[in-house]
Amino acid sequence: MPTARPLVELTGDTRAITVPIDSARAGEATLETRACAAGGPDSSAANTDLDGGDGGDGGNHGDLAFSTLCTNSSFLICDSFENGFGSWTVHDDPPRGFLSIDPSLAKSGYMSVRAEIDDSAADYVQAVMTLARPVRPTHIRMFWFLPSATPAIELLRFAGSAPPYGTLVLTADRPVLSVYASALNRPLNVSSTTSLPRDRWACIELSLDDGTGGSTGELRVWVDDVELTDLHQTGLAVSALDQLALGPTLQLTAGTVPFAVFIDEVALDHAHIGCAN
Repeated sequence: MPTARPLVELTGDTRAITVPIDSARAGEATLETRACAAGGPDSSAANTDLDGGDGGDGGNHGDLAFSTLCTNSSFLICDSFENGFGSWTVHDDPPRGFLSIDPSLAKSGYMSVRAEIDDSAADYVQAVMTLARPVRPTHIRMFWFLPSATPAIELLRFAGSAPPYGTLVLTADRPVLSVYASALNRPLNVSSTTSLPRDRWACIELSLDDGTGGSTGELRVWVDDVELTDLHQTGLAVSALDQLALGPTLQLTAGTVPFAVFIDEVALDHAHIGCAN
């Protein structure tokens, strides 16, 4: 189980910024690289168009008049990261761990968040974006692209901002999803028997419900709209978890190969969201 830590350690570069599409990237607007949704055509790999035409998955993004899942969304928060980090505040530690808005791969539209870990030393590294927990119950839907060589990383963390600094962590182990908790009313360390897809966009949704307070909270997790019932937990005291962090956090071992993962189409609301919305 990971060692309990504060939500973020503000020793690196901390910023809340909007990244415009600069002239160099604007020239790449017709280079469309995307991966299909789970179960869709070419879902096992990225689909790249060099001519701005239809990539074969029913969409034409040859100009900037495109739609993302967050276009006209009614969710409380929905970020496609087309013009920056949106609602999120970045906490990273460049050049060891770095977040950027990147045009090389996107679930839809042209941009996603690229999280890069580039450090081979044995150390704790994070490249996360954070947000105060905006609604309860909290549903967060996110698309992750993890290359097959990605080591075990933390994907999402709920944390308390006051002692005892409880945490509840969703981790992409190899090859499954796991949930860990510390400084709550009971320890939690459980793994699913379902493997997390690699080398394609995977839709992950997590629900955290405080219940009626005390030890009545509930956790549920879905991958590609299928609930992982072996991660379903009840009887949790989670009302003090008032912050969340999204992005890779890991304890590096000596010789770790640098890697990058991608995050896109992140939505938060008070009810189930699903992958198609």
